[in-house]
Amino acid sequence: MSKPVINSELIWDEDKLPLGSTKTINYFESSKGLLKQGNRAYITINNGRNSFVDTSSAYLSFTVQNLTCVGTNLPLNDAPYNYNSVGLSAMGASSFIQSIDILQNNALVSRIDNVNKINGILQVSNSSNVGQDPVALTSGNSRSVNGDLLAVPIVERYGKPLATSTATTSILPTMTFTLNSSLLSFMGEGMLVPIGELKGSVEIQVQFINDIREAIVTRFSHTITSATAEFINVCYVAPIIKLDQSSYDMVVEENGFGKKNIMFSGIGHHCSTQLLTTAQQNTTAEYTLLVPNNRFSSLRHLHVGGFYSQSANNQEDKCIPRIPISTLQYRMNGKEYPQQRIDSLPKSLNNTLACNSSVNNSVGTTLMNIKGTTLDNRQAVLSGFETYANRGVIGLSLETFNDTESISGINVSQSDTEALVSTNGATAISDSVLAFVSTYDVMYVINDQGVLSSSYT
Repeated sequence: MSKPVINSELIWDEDKLPLGSTKTINYFESSKGLLKQGNRAYITINNGRNSFVDTSSAYLSFTVQNLTCVGTNLPLNDAPYNYNSVGLSAMGASSFIQSIDILQNNALVSRIDNVNKINGILQVSNSSNVGQDPVALTSGNSRSVNGDLLAVPIVERYGKPLATSTATTSILPTMTFTLNSSLLSFMGEGMLVPIGELKGSVEIQVQFINDIREAIVTRFSHTITSATAEFINVCYVAPIIKLDQSSYDMVVEENGFGKKNIMFSGIGHHCSTQLLTTAQQNTTAEYTLLVPNNRFSSLRHLHVGGFYSQSANNQEDKCIPRIPISTLQYRMNGKEYPQQRIDSLPKSLNNTLACNSSVNNSVGTTLMNIKGTTLDNRQAVLSGFETYANRGVIGLSLETFNDTESISGINVSQSDTEALVSTNGATAISDSVLAFVSTYDVMYVINDQGVLSSSYT
């Protein structure tokens, strides 16, 4: 048997080793240890030497404690039949967050308001059955049952109420959540952000909602008239990659750090709201609504969803978007998008799916479906029995109408955006808040003075 022979012309060369570095997971905690509803958490990220923040694996974490509900027939420590009477919004822990600001040296870099509404709309638009995703357990999202989106039973998932709870004042168990950082502006775009080149630290400010009832919902015949909560252990968790000096010197030389602007792109979200009154919902008519502050040079997508108002019994989920209109079309730059109005549920589903195809081509379904999505949805008086949460949004991808001068999508920085909507009339008991969520490209710049700024207009 002949021996194997290696061709003399075959040359073996080792792969070049990566740049020398160390990776640590850092917990950037809020400077305030205990916060209540309406308070802000202040999280500082220092500009470590030779360091980068790996935002692709970063997340926000916080704990809710002493969640106290006042009402009638509330959960008790030893009453199993009452355990599931209070639930967390089907949209999860993001329902507790009002806004997120990112600053450097006390100068605003970016701001995301109405985080709970933005997250609700984007979640319904591009998430499939979240109940099959283990991340739903840590973020508090709903577990879907046969396509029905339900409030998350707090006692069933997180434990019994405190022993001092009564039927009129129930103190629910402590809950800890982790949220993906996709809404944390540039901190969530999967970038290696060179914080070592910043002169001064970055600060993330997280503001919690004023009314805790926005994040919780009652079931059956129970009611909640008021609620309070405390927030602790608020922190931004992110991997920090620190290069050794020789490796960092090579990166500095290759990229010109300190000599020219350091630029990287991301995706931003902005929420504009308009009121759709009870009279408008209960009339068959067409309306032209201004979408305020929709001035972006590269508008990718526009989503719209309607949110219920607060009710006396608190049985409606205030963070789940619905579709309270029957047709939709936008007017931008003197043109109409799309040319044919979105006037049916299949068109709504198809246009919404198109907004996510460039993100993940495998997305074939969303939380919207024929069973749980309707047009002209209205807030109605509940009968006191458990109800399944309807949901739905209408998304429009503008990347198919690309402008040559914009990064992607279309340039609407010099014109107003009008939403042409119509209603078919129904029986609504209250106003509905229409939330328009704009998705756009953002360019972030660290100049030669180490100052961070963003540009999207």
